[in-house]
Amino acid sequence: MTDEMKTLFDFLEVPLDDSTSVLERFSGLPGAISSGTGQDRSVYVPGSREDRAVLVAHADTYWPDGPARSSITDLVTDGHTVRSTDPSKGIGADDRAGCAILWLLRDSGHSLLVLDGEEGGRIGANWLMRNRPEIARELNGSHRFMLEFDRRNSRDLKRYYVGTDRFLAYVEKSMPGFRRAMHAPGSEDRSSFTDICTLCSDVCGINVSVGYRNEHTPAECLVLGDWLNTLETARRWLCDSGELPRYPLALND
Repeated sequence: MTDEMKTLFDFLEVPLDDSTSVLERFSGLPGAISSGTGQDRSVYVPGSREDRAVLVAHADTYWPDGPARSSITDLVTDGHTVRSTDPSKGIGADDRAGCAILWLLRDSGHSLLVLDGEEGGRIGANWLMRNRPEIARELNGSHRFMLEFDRRNSRDLKRYYVGTDRFLAYVEKSMPGFRRAMHAPGSEDRSSFTDICTLCSDVCGINVSVGYRNEHTPAECLVLGDWLNTLETARRWLCDSGELPRYPLALND
């Protein structure tokens, strides 16, 4: 098993109801700033690059009914897809798969932000923006843009209302093969919300596919090739493509 896959499975092993161990892992990184309690929690790790972006994921996952899965033995893979052997639960890839990508990019020089309570209505993100104004200002004032790794499917980009047309075009060029999510022919899918909808007040953001399907259902699965493609594409863009431009959020652009 590659180091990348080992990291992924390390995060998928975490019980569905345990955000704490995910957040504690990131809080052990140099310079990490932990905030809040309960579902208000977040961990922010400032990056070192001048042209840094904020990489975002959420530690919580959601499963209706029944106890949380607690062991990797409940996972099964055919080498292409990961599923749960529990007929009542999925695997928590929403968004533990995104957390694994952030962990693997922890030495990239970009900032990391891992939040709790996204599934309950962006609880941690809302608390952070209200109660840690100095972090809110830094996220929006000292970064080029935000990337959240929390989108289903393989190569979707979803900007909601926090990404301009110019920024979307830039991301599509920077991540070859990735395109805006479409709910219906000719209509961009901007419904629903995620943490960047709260976090992005002055800088653009976008949500990127990490390869899971059927989240919050027993049929949840993660396509390993899709997850790895997102990681490798993001790594080439963020680490090897030269200086990153800043994209201010102008809603009429």
